[in-house]
Parts: sequence; C-alpha cells; structure tokens
Amino acid sequence: MRPDSLFLLLASLVAMPALAADPPDQPLRKCRQADVRKCPGFSELEKKAAADPKLLLDLAGSEHRNGQIASLRIMEQQGPDDKALGTLLGSADSEVVTQAMTLAGNSGRNGLAPAILERTRSAADTGPEEVLLRGIAVLGMLRHEPAMDFLMQKAGDPSARVSRSAVQALGRVGGEGISQMLEKRARDTSLPPESRKAAIAGLGGMRTSEAVAALVDLTRSEEGDLRRAAVVALGQTGDRSAVPGLFEMLRVPGLERELFESLARLGGEQAGSMLMAAHDDPTRPEEIRFLALCAAGRTGHPGALDPLLPHLKAASFEERRLAIEALAGIPGDGAVAALLERIRKGDEQERQLAFWAVKSATGKALETEKAIQDYLESQLLK
Repeated sequence: MRPDSLFLLLASLVAMPALAADPPDQPLRKCRQADVRKCPGFSELEKKAAADPKLLLDLAGSEHRNGQIASLRIMEQQGPDDKALGTLLGSADSEVVTQAMTLAGNSGRNGLAPAILERTRSAADTGPEEVLLRGIAVLGMLRHEPAMDFLMQKAGDPSARVSRSAVQALGRVGGEGISQMLEKRARDTSLPPESRKAAIAGLGGMRTSEAVAALVDLTRSEEGDLRRAAVVALGQTGDRSAVPGLFEMLRVPGLERELFESLARLGGEQAGSMLMAAHDDPTRPEEIRFLALCAAGRTGHPGALDPLLPHLKAASFEERRLAIEALAGIPGDGAVAALLERIRKGDEQERQLAFWAVKSATGKALETEKAIQDYLESQLLK
C-alpha cells in the first residue's frame, strides 16, 4: 500500500470532533418580547431545564441577555441554583445582576452573600448605582455580618439614596441597637483605624440626635484622621444642631477643608456666619480664606457676594469654578447679574456651569442670556 493511501486510511479511523451544538437559547436571541416567557422556544427550554440542571447553568452563562433572563425566569418557577445565580452576578447587564441579587435575597441564599458583597463593592466604585442599592438591600436581607464595615462606609455616602439604604441594611444586620453599636465600634481602640472610620461614617448616615451627639464628642476626643472623619460625618447628618459643636474646630490646623465642607452642607445662618468669620480672619492663609468664603456662599450668606466677585475674573479656572458654585447658593439679583456676565464672557464649560448656577440661585430654568436679562429687568420693576 502506498504511504499516502495508508495515511488516508488511518485518518478515516480517527473520530472527527463533533460540530459545536447551537446555543440552547438560540431560539430566544431574535425575540423582542418584553417578557422572555412569551418568546418561541422558552417553554421547551423550561421543560428541559427541569430534567437537566446543566442547561440552567448554560443559559446563565449565555452571551445573550435573553438567555440570562430565561435562566432567571426558570429559577423563579423551579427554584434557585447557586451556581447559575453566581454566574449571573458577573453579568455585564445591570438588570440581570439586580434580578439575580433579588432572587438570592428572597430565597435566603446565604452562600451567595460573599459574591454579592464583592459585586456590590465593585458597583460602589464603578456603578451603576442601581446595582449598588440592590446589593446593599440584599446584604441586609441575608444579614451578612462580614458586610458591616462596607455598610457603615456607605451609611455615610453623599448620596441620600445610598446612605438611607445602608442604614436600613445595617438595622437588619445589627438589630435595633445599631446606633449604639456604631458608636461603640467608633470608640474601640482595638479595631483598625479604617473600621473605626467606617463606624463614624455610619453614624453620619444615621441622621439622629444620638448620632450627632456621639459625633460631636468624637471630634473632641479623637485626633487626626478619626477626628477628620467625625467632622465629615457631622456634615452628612444634615442636622444643623451640629453647627455649634463644630465651632471649636475652627482653630484646629489641617482640618479646614473638611470643616468648611461640613458647614456648607449643613447650611443656615449660623454656619454661614462662622464661615464668613473664618474668611475675614487675616491670620489665615489666603487659600483657606477663599475656601471659607466659597463655603459661606454655598450656605446662602449674603455677605459672601461682594468678596466673591473678584474671583470670577481669576486666571485659574478652578478658582472661577469654585466662585460660580458658591454664587449658586446665594439668592438674589446680585449673584444672577454676576453669573450673567460669566455666561457672556466665559468659555463653553464656564457658560454651562453658570447657567446651572443661575437655575440654582433663582429656582428657574433660565436657559438663555435673554431669559436671564428679562428676569433681572422684571425683578427691578417689582
């Protein structure tokens, strides 16, 4: 036999690899129904999944959204599968992730809590917020104690939705005495500083008189980063009764930025007056005085208007930006007239910022120069 004939014979005896099967969700991929259960082929997949658990995992790992949603709908009827849910938590589709989290929480899948915590941490850094909010809620539902530090951090989040959700979740994990528990952790010197700062941030999210009292005391008893964290948390409480407790912090060096920001957040006449006093203090560096002035403007203090005007012509865009944002908090024609000038003379970025500031200062969506000019003239006639 010729060598080439022998080669062909041997090759014919080797089993050829099977052709890749079509993906199980292939019939669903072209379907545009809002409810995947109405798509052709779904009922058949549901029947097959009841007998073949691997099919559910294949659907969860599909590259197509309809396949992933189909796995969720099947699990809602036939019961959740931890492997399939774990796969869905890694989906790039935020709706798939939130639905997988919800199913895990409703069914008490505590084994998935670490993966949900990890996915929620990721959403805290990169978004979207809806995944973050759902993850926080489910961590509370599952009473996942290892999530406590993360939840305490989020309880002090600038987003009211996030902080409110985190406080509610903390209540589920830690029970009714969560405020006392947070204060105890904040004072516990055996804990790492980051854990204590997380507890302090959590107190800021509680927004209760007990939390305010504890934070004010922490500003006095702690130093360095822990004191700084307590000052920031007081601003996050939104409770103006915290303002007097911050007064003695005005002379603490290195704390000015956090203190001014908190006073600006709290707002009101007393906070504005404290900030203007800091601005008028000639012993402070010019940069610190300017930051105090901007914070005073954000509280709405009318005395901040005239000192802010020269900063609108500063060479630095950052300085002009801060001045514009401060003017947004000062009601009245003077701030609006100054902002109109920046709209006329500033670059495009500055113009957009100034239009936003006008809306904030007037409560009106005045989106053209003429609309602002007409508004000012109408005010003069009153």
